[in-house]
Amino acid sequence: MVLYTIIDPELIASPPDLTLSLTDKEYRDIQVIDYEGVRLEVVPEIDKSYTVNRIISTDPADYLKPWLQPGSKIHLTYNITDHR
Repeated sequence: MVLYTIIDPELIASPPDLTLSLTDKEYRDIQVIDYEGVRLEVVPEIDKSYTVNRIISTDPADYLKPWLQPGSKIHLTYNITDHR
């Protein structure tokens, strides 16, 4: 089998390093949200912002938006309207 990849062959053939995995608390903190029509995996921060962990989208244009790149901070605002 031929693999066309830029990844080092030793990394592909070696078992995964489980010491780099997320702790239970870090795993519990991960949330999936919809932000501006794009599904994101985020981690909440203390200042009520979120850090983007990854983009979950099939639209290539979503990956080109600099404000959605992994590591970016986003702030959610909620608009409450009264429909009485």
